[in-house]
Amino acid sequence: TECLTTAGRSLTIEVWYPAAPGTLPGGTYATLLRDGVTPVTLHGLAARDAEAAQGRWPLVILSHGYPGNRYLMAHLAEALASRGYLVGAADHPGSLYEDQRPFGETLHHRPLDQRFLLGALADLPNAGDAAAIVGYSMGGYGALRYTLAHPQVFVGALVLSPAVYTPLPPIDSSTREFGAFGKAGALFDDQIYTALNYPALLPSFAQTGLGLSLFIAVGDDEWKNERPEDWLHDLDIEAHMVFNHVSRVPSIQSEFRVYDGGHDWDVWRRGFVEGLPFLARALHPG
Repeated sequence: TECLTTAGRSLTIEVWYPAAPGTLPGGTYATLLRDGVTPVTLHGLAARDAEAAQGRWPLVILSHGYPGNRYLMAHLAEALASRGYLVGAADHPGSLYEDQRPFGETLHHRPLDQRFLLGALADLPNAGDAAAIVGYSMGGYGALRYTLAHPQVFVGALVLSPAVYTPLPPIDSSTREFGAFGKAGALFDDQIYTALNYPALLPSFAQTGLGLSLFIAVGDDEWKNERPEDWLHDLDIEAHMVFNHVSRVPSIQSEFRVYDGGHDWDVWRRGFVEGLPFLARALHPG
C-alpha cells in the first residue's frame, strides 16, 4: 500500500502481483463498511509484501464506483495476479464511503486519478507494455473516457454500468453544479461538457488506427430517472448508446451485454466472468 500525491490529491494505492514460487497464501485488508465508520477486516489469499515472481506482466487497473474503496474488487485483483497480471486499485477521494462529495466532482477527477495510477504502475520494474482498465459505475465512466482519450496506453477496458450522460447531463444533475465543466463564472457550459464527453473523443481515436477492445455490460433493472422526460439518461439506455457509438469505429472491437439485475454485484460479477477473457485476448495478442 502506498499513498501518492497528484495535483493536490492524495491517492492511496494497493498493488497485487504474481508472487514467487513457495509463497504462503493468506492476508488481510483493513477497511470500512458502507456506513464509512465501522471498521472491518477482510481476509484474502494474497500475501502482503511477498517476493515477486520473475517476469514482466500486463497491467490491469481496477476502479471502484461511487462510493466505494480500493478493496471492493480485491477478490478479482487476487485472481488476476495469480494468473500473471500486475493489478492496481486506488481509493478515489470524494468517492469513498467515508468521503462522499458531489457527483460532479468525482466525474471530473476519476479519469485523472486513473491516469496517475497507471503511471505509478508503469514505473514498477515488472510492468509490461500492455494495459487494460476495469471499472463499474463511476469507474466505468472513467474507464471509457480514459481509454478513448489515450489509445496509445490501453488495449482494452471492461465497462460495467457506466455513469455517463449523453449528450448533456439531466437538468437536475449535480454534474452541473461542481464547476469542472464551466467557464467565466458559469458552473456549467454545454460546449465544454460536450467537448470532454466520450462521443467527442471518437473521431480523434479513429484517426489513430489503434485497436481497442471494449466489453460493455449493464443490468435491466438499473437506476431510472425520476423525470420521465429524462428517460434517455437511464443507465441501461446510456450503456446501449455507448455500445452504439463505439461499435461504429472500425478499430474498436466491442461486445455488449444486458444482464438480469440492477446496479449491483449480481450484474457486475457476470460482467467480470464474461468480460475478463475478452480483455485477456487483447492483453495477450496471438
